[in-house]
Amino acid sequence: MSSKLLNPMHIMNMVDDCIKNTSPIHALVLLLCASNLYRIRSNRDDGVCGIGDCSYKAQVAISQLIKQGGKRKAISGAFGLQVFRDILSDLRSSPAEHSRVKAIQEARCLNNMGMSYGAIGYFPKEINFYEEGIHLLKKTFGIDAIRYRILGDLRNNLGVALTELGKYSEAKKFFVGACGAFEKAEDLYEDGKELLMNRADSNLQQVQNKLQSLPVCNGDKDRLHQVTNTNLYTSCDDIRKSPLFSSSV
Repeated sequence: MSSKLLNPMHIMNMVDDCIKNTSPIHALVLLLCASNLYRIRSNRDDGVCGIGDCSYKAQVAISQLIKQGGKRKAISGAFGLQVFRDILSDLRSSPAEHSRVKAIQEARCLNNMGMSYGAIGYFPKEINFYEEGIHLLKKTFGIDAIRYRILGDLRNNLGVALTELGKYSEAKKFFVGACGAFEKAEDLYEDGKELLMNRADSNLQQVQNKLQSLPVCNGDKDRLHQVTNTNLYTSCDDIRKSPLFSSSV
Protein backbone atom coordinates (compact mmCIF):
# COMPACT_ATOMS: atom_id res chain seq x y z
CA MET A 1 0.00 0.00 0.00
CA SER A 2 1.30 3.44 -0.90
CA SER A 3 2.69 5.40 2.04
CA LYS A 4 0.65 8.38 0.81
CA LEU A 5 -2.56 6.47 1.50
CA LEU A 6 -1.44 6.06 5.11
CA ASN A 7 -0.68 9.75 5.46
CA PRO A 8 -3.76 11.60 6.71
CA MET A 9 -2.36 14.94 5.56
CA HIS A 10 -2.15 13.64 1.99
CA ILE A 11 -5.73 12.40 2.25
CA MET A 12 -6.81 15.83 3.51
CA ASN A 13 -5.28 17.35 0.36
CA MET A 14 -7.41 14.93 -1.66
CA VAL A 15 -10.45 16.06 0.35
CA ASP A 16 -9.69 19.67 -0.58
CA ASP A 17 -9.55 18.68 -4.25
CA CYS A 18 -12.92 16.92 -3.97
CA ILE A 19 -14.51 19.95 -2.34
CA LYS A 20 -12.96 22.25 -4.94
CA ASN A 21 -14.35 20.03 -7.70
CA THR A 22 -17.76 19.84 -5.99
CA SER A 23 -17.52 16.13 -5.16
CA PRO A 24 -18.70 16.19 -1.54
CA ILE A 25 -19.60 12.49 -1.31
CA HIS A 26 -16.05 11.49 -2.23
CA ALA A 27 -14.78 14.06 0.27
CA LEU A 28 -16.84 12.51 3.07
CA VAL A 29 -15.54 9.00 2.30
CA LEU A 30 -11.96 10.28 2.40
CA LEU A 31 -12.62 12.13 5.66
CA LEU A 32 -13.61 8.85 7.31
CA CYS A 33 -10.23 7.42 6.29
CA ALA A 34 -8.31 10.50 7.44
CA SER A 35 -10.09 10.58 10.79
CA ASN A 36 -9.21 6.94 11.46
CA LEU A 37 -5.57 7.55 10.58
CA TYR A 38 -5.36 10.64 12.77
CA ARG A 39 -6.78 8.57 15.63
CA ILE A 40 -3.74 6.27 15.60
CA ARG A 41 -1.18 9.01 14.97
CA SER A 42 1.90 8.80 17.22
CA ASN A 43 1.76 12.50 18.09
CA ARG A 44 -1.51 12.38 20.01
CA ASP A 45 -2.24 16.10 20.14
CA ASP A 46 -1.61 16.43 16.40
CA GLY A 47 -3.95 13.51 15.83
CA VAL A 48 -6.75 15.09 17.84
CA CYS A 49 -6.30 18.41 16.03
CA GLY A 50 -6.38 16.56 12.71
CA ILE A 51 -9.73 15.00 13.60
CA GLY A 52 -10.97 18.48 14.47
CA ASP A 53 -9.96 19.56 10.96
CA CYS A 54 -11.91 16.59 9.58
CA SER A 55 -15.03 17.86 11.33
CA TYR A 56 -14.66 21.27 9.69
CA LYS A 57 -14.23 19.82 6.21
CA ALA A 58 -17.17 17.46 6.79
CA GLN A 59 -19.33 20.49 7.54
CA VAL A 60 -18.21 22.11 4.27
CA ALA A 61 -18.91 18.91 2.29
CA ILE A 62 -22.38 18.52 3.81
CA SER A 63 -23.14 22.15 2.94
CA GLN A 64 -22.26 21.37 -0.67
CA LEU A 65 -24.58 18.35 -0.68
CA ILE A 66 -27.45 20.43 0.67
CA LYS A 67 -26.95 23.11 -1.98
CA GLN A 68 -27.00 20.46 -4.71
CA GLY A 69 -30.51 19.54 -3.57
CA GLY A 70 -32.63 16.55 -4.56
CA LYS A 71 -31.33 13.13 -3.57
CA ARG A 72 -28.00 14.61 -2.55
CA LYS A 73 -29.69 16.62 0.17
CA ALA A 74 -31.20 13.39 1.46
CA ILE A 75 -27.73 11.82 1.39
CA SER A 76 -26.44 14.67 3.54
CA GLY A 77 -28.98 13.77 6.21
CA ALA A 78 -28.16 10.08 6.14
CA PHE A 79 -24.59 9.35 5.10
CA GLY A 80 -23.21 12.82 5.81
CA LEU A 81 -24.38 12.99 9.42
CA GLN A 82 -23.25 9.40 10.02
CA VAL A 83 -19.76 10.42 8.88
CA PHE A 84 -19.92 13.24 11.42
CA ARG A 85 -20.92 10.86 14.20
CA ASP A 86 -18.01 8.57 13.30
CA ILE A 87 -15.59 11.50 13.33
CA LEU A 88 -16.82 12.54 16.78
CA SER A 89 -16.44 8.94 17.97
CA ASP A 90 -12.86 8.85 16.66
CA LEU A 91 -12.07 12.08 18.47
CA ARG A 92 -13.54 10.93 21.78
CA SER A 93 -11.71 7.61 21.64
CA SER A 94 -8.38 9.26 20.80
CA PRO A 95 -5.88 9.75 23.61
CA ALA A 96 -4.40 13.23 23.86
CA GLU A 97 -1.28 14.39 25.63
CA HIS A 98 -3.14 17.44 26.92
CA SER A 99 -6.80 17.17 27.91
CA ARG A 100 -7.35 20.85 27.10
CA VAL A 101 -6.32 20.33 23.48
CA LYS A 102 -8.84 17.51 23.20
CA ALA A 103 -11.60 19.59 24.83
CA ILE A 104 -11.10 22.42 22.33
CA GLN A 105 -11.22 20.05 19.37
CA GLU A 106 -14.26 18.19 20.71
CA ALA A 107 -16.08 21.51 21.20
CA ARG A 108 -15.06 22.45 17.67
CA CYS A 109 -16.46 19.17 16.34
CA LEU A 110 -19.72 19.66 18.26
CA ASN A 111 -20.01 23.15 16.79
CA ASN A 112 -19.49 21.88 13.24
CA MET A 113 -21.98 19.05 13.81
CA GLY A 114 -24.53 21.54 15.09
CA MET A 115 -24.12 23.68 11.98
CA SER A 116 -24.72 20.65 9.73
CA TYR A 117 -27.77 19.46 11.65
CA GLY A 118 -29.17 22.98 11.55
CA ALA A 119 -28.55 23.32 7.82
CA ILE A 120 -30.65 20.20 7.26
CA GLY A 121 -33.36 21.54 9.57
CA TYR A 122 -32.82 19.49 12.73
CA PHE A 123 -32.91 22.51 15.00
CA PRO A 124 -33.49 20.79 18.39
CA LYS A 125 -30.55 18.44 17.75
CA GLU A 126 -28.46 21.39 16.55
CA ILE A 127 -29.14 23.20 19.83
CA ASN A 128 -28.16 20.12 21.82
CA PHE A 129 -24.74 20.01 20.16
CA TYR A 130 -24.05 23.68 20.90
CA GLU A 131 -25.15 23.30 24.50
CA GLU A 132 -22.99 20.20 24.88
CA GLY A 133 -19.98 22.09 23.54
CA ILE A 134 -20.52 25.02 25.92
CA HIS A 135 -20.91 22.63 28.86
CA LEU A 136 -17.70 20.81 27.89
CA LEU A 137 -15.72 24.06 27.79
CA LYS A 138 -17.07 25.21 31.15
CA LYS A 139 -16.34 21.84 32.70
CA THR A 140 -12.79 21.76 31.34
CA PHE A 141 -11.73 25.40 31.66
CA GLY A 142 -14.13 27.02 34.14
CA ILE A 143 -14.03 30.80 33.84
CA ASP A 144 -11.02 30.51 31.51
CA ALA A 145 -13.26 29.10 28.76
CA ILE A 146 -13.78 32.67 27.57
CA ARG A 147 -10.13 32.73 26.47
CA TYR A 148 -10.99 30.52 23.49
CA ARG A 149 -12.71 31.61 20.29
CA ILE A 150 -14.75 28.39 20.06
CA LEU A 151 -16.89 29.52 23.02
CA GLY A 152 -17.97 32.57 21.01
CA ASP A 153 -18.75 30.39 17.98
CA LEU A 154 -20.92 28.07 20.05
CA ARG A 155 -22.78 30.92 21.73
CA ASN A 156 -23.36 32.76 18.46
CA ASN A 157 -24.57 29.68 16.61
CA LEU A 158 -26.83 28.71 19.52
CA GLY A 159 -28.35 32.18 19.30
CA VAL A 160 -28.98 31.70 15.58
CA ALA A 161 -30.66 28.33 16.18
CA LEU A 162 -32.88 29.76 18.92
CA THR A 163 -33.83 32.62 16.61
CA GLU A 164 -34.95 30.09 13.99
CA LEU A 165 -37.32 28.66 16.61
CA GLY A 166 -38.64 32.10 17.53
CA LYS A 167 -37.01 32.10 20.97
CA TYR A 168 -35.76 35.65 20.67
CA SER A 169 -35.13 36.49 24.33
CA GLU A 170 -33.01 33.37 24.78
CA ALA A 171 -31.19 34.06 21.51
CA LYS A 172 -30.36 37.60 22.60
CA LYS A 173 -28.66 36.30 25.73
CA PHE A 174 -26.35 34.09 23.70
CA PHE A 175 -25.49 36.83 21.18
CA VAL A 176 -24.50 39.03 24.13
CA GLY A 177 -22.36 36.16 25.43
CA ALA A 178 -20.80 35.65 21.99
CA CYS A 179 -19.71 39.29 21.86
CA GLY A 180 -18.06 38.88 25.25
CA ALA A 181 -16.30 35.67 24.26
CA PHE A 182 -14.95 37.05 20.98
CA GLU A 183 -13.73 40.19 22.76
CA LYS A 184 -11.79 38.21 25.36
CA ALA A 185 -10.58 35.34 23.15
CA GLU A 186 -6.80 35.00 23.26
CA ASP A 187 -6.57 32.77 20.18
CA LEU A 188 -7.84 35.44 17.76
CA TYR A 189 -6.02 38.23 15.95
CA GLU A 190 -7.56 41.69 16.23
CA ASP A 191 -8.93 41.54 12.68
CA GLY A 192 -10.59 38.24 13.49
CA LYS A 193 -12.07 39.64 16.67
CA GLU A 194 -13.54 42.58 14.83
CA LEU A 195 -15.07 40.37 12.14
CA LEU A 196 -16.65 37.93 14.57
CA MET A 197 -17.83 40.61 16.98
CA ASN A 198 -19.48 42.47 14.10
CA ARG A 199 -21.22 39.25 13.08
CA ALA A 200 -22.52 38.62 16.60
CA ASP A 201 -23.48 42.28 16.92
CA SER A 202 -25.46 42.10 13.66
CA ASN A 203 -27.28 39.01 14.93
CA LEU A 204 -27.98 40.77 18.21
CA GLN A 205 -29.48 43.79 16.49
CA GLN A 206 -31.63 41.61 14.22
CA VAL A 207 -33.09 39.68 17.15
CA GLN A 208 -33.59 42.95 19.02
CA ASN A 209 -35.63 44.24 16.07
CA LYS A 210 -37.72 41.09 16.15
CA LEU A 211 -38.39 41.58 19.85
CA GLN A 212 -39.36 45.20 19.35
CA SER A 213 -41.86 44.19 16.65
CA LEU A 214 -43.69 41.69 18.85
CA PRO A 215 -47.15 42.97 19.80
CA VAL A 216 -47.96 43.62 23.46
CA CYS A 217 -51.00 41.39 23.68
CA ASN A 218 -52.20 38.10 25.07
CA GLY A 219 -49.64 38.18 27.85
CA ASP A 220 -46.68 38.20 25.48
CA LYS A 221 -43.89 37.67 28.00
CA ASP A 222 -41.06 38.28 25.53
CA ARG A 223 -42.29 41.72 24.54
CA LEU A 224 -43.24 42.81 28.07
CA HIS A 225 -39.87 41.73 29.41
CA GLN A 226 -38.02 43.78 26.79
CA VAL A 227 -39.95 47.02 27.18
CA THR A 228 -39.63 46.98 30.98
CA ASN A 229 -35.98 45.95 31.04
CA THR A 230 -33.81 48.97 31.88
CA ASN A 231 -30.69 47.10 30.74
CA LEU A 232 -31.61 47.09 27.05
CA TYR A 233 -28.50 46.79 24.86
CA THR A 234 -28.54 47.08 21.10
CA SER A 235 -24.87 47.12 20.14
CA CYS A 236 -21.52 45.73 21.24
CA ASP A 237 -20.47 49.19 22.44
CA ASP A 238 -23.43 49.25 24.82
CA ILE A 239 -22.75 45.68 25.91
CA ARG A 240 -19.14 46.48 26.83
CA LYS A 241 -20.43 48.98 29.39
CA SER A 242 -22.67 46.33 30.91
CA PRO A 243 -21.90 43.64 33.50
CA LEU A 244 -23.62 41.25 31.08
CA PHE A 245 -20.71 41.60 28.68
CA SER A 246 -18.43 39.27 30.63
CA SER A 247 -21.11 37.06 32.11
CA SER A 248 -21.02 33.33 31.49
CA VAL A 249 -23.87 31.85 29.51
